[in-house]
Parts: sequence; structure tokens; C-alpha cells
Amino acid sequence: MRSRIGITLSLLLLLVAARIYSLPPELTDNYYSDNSYTNAVGWTDRMCDGSFASGGSTSNWRFHEITACGGGSSGASCQEWDGTRWISVECPNNEVTIQGRLRIPVG
Repeated sequence: MRSRIGITLSLLLLLVAARIYSLPPELTDNYYSDNSYTNAVGWTDRMCDGSFASGGSTSNWRFHEITACGGGSSGASCQEWDGTRWISVECPNNEVTIQGRLRIPVG
């Protein structure tokens, strides 16, 4: 009987852990008027629960932030749209870009 309870609890904990680590990340994009990444013009945010919010307008230049929903790592980069996909580029002045964000990830 004790071993069944132990196995059941272990499986339950494993399922909970798997669910936490399978959550999609929160994605926040702050869009800028040009490649100086200083004048923010809009933002989009896909939250951990899958909902989506936005404001302003989008452009070909964005500061893309990834925040892990279940804990863990996160990251960010300046990106430019090349006509078919987003490519990471070096931020001209990371401190100015970060201070000029319109939306900051909550997760």
C-alpha cells in the first residue's frame, strides 16, 4: 500500500513538473521607428497563458524579449526584418534601447 502511494505521488509530481516546463515563453516585442532603436512606436506581447496584447504600430526593427513562464532562463536581442524573417543584430546602444521600451515583460 505504501509503495502504491509513493509511486502515485511520484507520478503526480512528475506530471506537474512536466506541465510547468512545457509552458511556452512570454514573448514581448518593442518596435522602433528605425535601426537606431531609440524611438519606440509600438509593442506586442504573447503572455504565458497564450493571450495576446498590443499597442502602437509595428515596424521592421524590434527589441525581442523572451521570458520563461515556468522559471528558468530568458533572453533579448535587437532584430531587423529582412523581408522574410527576423534576424538578430547588435543593438546600437543597448542601454538606450532598454530604457526606450514601451512594454516590459511581466513573466
